[in-house]
Amino acid sequence: MAGLYDRAVTDIAGRKVENEDLVNLPNWPPLSFRIAGGEWFDTGAAELLEHRLELDLHDGTLTRHLRFKDRDGRRTHVAQRRLVSMKDEHLASLETTFTAENWSGDLEVRSGLDGGVVNAGMSRYRDLNPHHLRDPEAAEVGQVTVGLQVETVQSRVRVALAGRARLLRDGQVADADRRLVSGHGLVAHALMLHLEQQQPVTVEKVVALYTSRDRAISESGLAAREAARRAPGFEELLARHSGAWGTL
Repeated sequence: MAGLYDRAVTDIAGRKVENEDLVNLPNWPPLSFRIAGGEWFDTGAAELLEHRLELDLHDGTLTRHLRFKDRDGRRTHVAQRRLVSMKDEHLASLETTFTAENWSGDLEVRSGLDGGVVNAGMSRYRDLNPHHLRDPEAAEVGQVTVGLQVETVQSRVRVALAGRARLLRDGQVADADRRLVSGHGLVAHALMLHLEQQQPVTVEKVVALYTSRDRAISESGLAAREAARRAPGFEELLARHSGAWGTL
């Protein structure tokens, strides 16, 4: 979302100070995971065997390669690709493939949308009111989709996201045990995956974003839900995105 601003008022030493900020929108990429019964993966706490990030300016993609070992000696490889579509301007996608290198068992993956976002990135503005989003509405909006809608405090722009999470085995959509997780501005689906040693399993996340400034829609939340439902998979989104990026 380009050019979304909001004003906030802060009481400093008895004076009301007004600041206008470029709004940090709800966070769409959150995807956390843990081996069943273990701790949620944290790059600062895990024993990393490999960790590499690649930004491809030909295709406009960010790729992460990650290998780690847990306290029980289980080694896991994670390969993740991310794009924000240059062709389908309302869509973004995250594809994460897990491979159990020397173990078999269950892995829990939590794919969500985080509305608990504030403008707190600049230390020089730390004393100013960082809250520009209000009235979060988070819910399950489909069998494989969660939705989140917020409004900017002063400019009153509605921002809606819908995130679809699907399990893929051998490139085909597969069933997964899932449950809804919500609270503190976060809404997510928790998927339980069974991994066999050296057999990769993929979680595909596609997110749609609309706002009340978009034209020719009836309502931003409905538009986001419908776009997430109709959206193609990661590979097709990537092909369309790469073509548009190549033209640029």
